[in-house]
Amino acid sequence: MTKGCQWVAVLLILLTVAVAQADEQEAPPAEKTSSQGWEGQQVPLDEGALLTQSFLDDLSIYEPIYFLFGVDPGLEESKFQLSLKYRLFNPAGWMAAKAAWLSGFHLGYTQRSIWDLEANSKPFDDTSYMPELFYLLPKIELKSTRISAFGIQGGFQHESNGKGGEDSRSTNYLYLKPVMAIHLAGDYHLKIAPKFFTYINNDDDTNEDLEDYRGYVDLEVAIADPEGVALKSHLWWADEGSSLQLDLTYPMTRLFGKSLNFYLHAQYYSGYAETLLHYDQRQDVFRLGFSIVR
Repeated sequence: MTKGCQWVAVLLILLTVAVAQADEQEAPPAEKTSSQGWEGQQVPLDEGALLTQSFLDDLSIYEPIYFLFGVDPGLEESKFQLSLKYRLFNPAGWMAAKAAWLSGFHLGYTQRSIWDLEANSKPFDDTSYMPELFYLLPKIELKSTRISAFGIQGGFQHESNGKGGEDSRSTNYLYLKPVMAIHLAGDYHLKIAPKFFTYINNDDDTNEDLEDYRGYVDLEVAIADPEGVALKSHLWWADEGSSLQLDLTYPMTRLFGKSLNFYLHAQYYSGYAETLLHYDQRQDVFRLGFSIVR
């Protein structure tokens, strides 16, 4: 270490000691608590980092969150998905108070990966990164006892796989998605949510014919007991053939109380465009794992 650096280090140490002594002399004695946060507030350590502020009230779940191991054809087709949304305008703020419709604007982010757990280095085969801006009307009154929920969502979504060169894939969508839930019997409800979309600035260099494999409609249909079993399907129609995804989930709390707070999750996918990298290759995959949002 040079002499200049040594003097700088000494000065920093002396300054730190002087500030600490001044704080001890000027600050009133603090009450004994488990931990103290910013400006003397008592903040339990298990409720977040000290000296930070969050807006978690505006952050919420979005699409399903799961981790699934590939069963057939094997672990090379393991898959996981993360998804969150963030409300841009707080309903309690002055802007939403003057224009309540502003609270419908959201930012969303979904990430879905195919993980090859069979290979030695455990590489990711492909990942879809899907940020979006959308508007949500979560509840529209229809004055019907049979329809338990009705809403509509529309927005702009980008999707890319983050790769370069010949493996690069990207596209953009404008979409509209009405959502309706119908009470069947007991605790069971039927959910119908067709998503209509069109392509904007699609990457014609690497996936110019993506619409021939993914189509323009994603029909989501589900039968579910909110506290029990749920069966959900996604069906895409396209010129090269249809694609189907089935998800069956069951809460482990039914078997183990609150000791295991997740769903047992089985998924079957048959068709095209599960990933952007292999969008034109047909796949038939069965996976088994768990989810925390279904």
